[in-house]
Amino acid sequence: MSAAVPILVRSPRGDEQVAPSALDFAARVERAPRAAGLTLSGALTAALGDLVRQSGASATDAALSAAVRDLQRLRRGQDVDAIHVDASPTNVLPLSTMRQRDVPPSPTLTHFASVRSYPDPTARAVYEGLVGLDDHKAALLDELELLLYPDRARAWAKRHHGGRLRVLDTLAQRVPLVVFHGDVGTGKTALAESVGDALVQRVGGRGAAVHLLKITTSIRGQGLVGQMSDLIGAAFKEAVGFAQSRPTEPVVLLLDEADALASSREGDQMHHEDKSGVNTLIQQLDNLRILDLRIAAFFITNRRGALDPAVRRRAALDLAFERPDDDARRAILTDRLPELALDAAHLADLVQRTGPDGEGNGGVGFTASDVAGRLLGNAVRAAYADDVPLSYGLLAEAARRLDPTPPFQDSPV
Repeated sequence: MSAAVPILVRSPRGDEQVAPSALDFAARVERAPRAAGLTLSGALTAALGDLVRQSGASATDAALSAAVRDLQRLRRGQDVDAIHVDASPTNVLPLSTMRQRDVPPSPTLTHFASVRSYPDPTARAVYEGLVGLDDHKAALLDELELLLYPDRARAWAKRHHGGRLRVLDTLAQRVPLVVFHGDVGTGKTALAESVGDALVQRVGGRGAAVHLLKITTSIRGQGLVGQMSDLIGAAFKEAVGFAQSRPTEPVVLLLDEADALASSREGDQMHHEDKSGVNTLIQQLDNLRILDLRIAAFFITNRRGALDPAVRRRAALDLAFERPDDDARRAILTDRLPELALDAAHLADLVQRTGPDGEGNGGVGFTASDVAGRLLGNAVRAAYADDVPLSYGLLAEAARRLDPTPPFQDSPV
């Protein structure tokens, strides 16, 4: 019996391969943890539905059930040429394009607020619109390649060093953790939630995909003895099972406001239950580095100093986000207002008004979201209300009336 029987999505546009080996797919699903009471057939149906949706198509329950029956026949040794899944005729999406998905978690991912998959054109637009973060983008993509695609690092070593490079063995033992820290409104979460698309575009390859699992804040529990540790362990177990079912597709765990879960254990005022939870979190992070899986974690915080030192020390990459400088604010204005063709003097005035030396700013510059969201939003709203063109004058008035977002006071590092 051949292990090369593919899984194909059948649509009016023709067949699209979504898995090269149906038997390998079934074996991964069988090994993965599943909810109590969920049969293997049910797990196969759910996983197959996820696979079809990742390709940009959709299928009815009947179509998935028929495909699972063929898959079970194949597993029993019967002759099957391919596993076909008929895409729903009323909901067929272009198989070459991944639609944005930010959906509630499936029943087997109960500890995650949302699941997103890439490529995703909406995420691409967000990523490309993050002006002034080019260095962060480059460093993050390079690090993600090293963490999630070790075969590429080995190929690089072979090209430039004639074979094995011992330091790569050391790097492979790092915890796959990236920490984003800095003031509010500086693009931390936007970059974390959009870089998956950039990674897919960079790595390329037909059927390439990246997944983002956003950990729900309810993982802290209600303070009951052992509850926080149990919830953290369960969340990581679910994420590992998700990654095991997609061994070629990187999975990123996103924890926003990470200081709420990974706060420092050094203070005497910290409750024992919270300390136990942080201990469990660190253990789970350490476990990620010994798994043969493409999985990494993003921790985002406004207060780096509040993170436990052991968490900070484990980060493979630590990215500091600051308020945009003059050049970055100028780039944001230019990028968002190309139709206005602002002259140099007007642009310079807007840059000055939104900087730390701007009138009424109190030595604090605007954040990126202050400029791109609040300032431009207020100016557009004023122009729309009066039914007049958007202009430099309205932008200047909006800047004069708007106070920058107050800095977030970090704990001592």
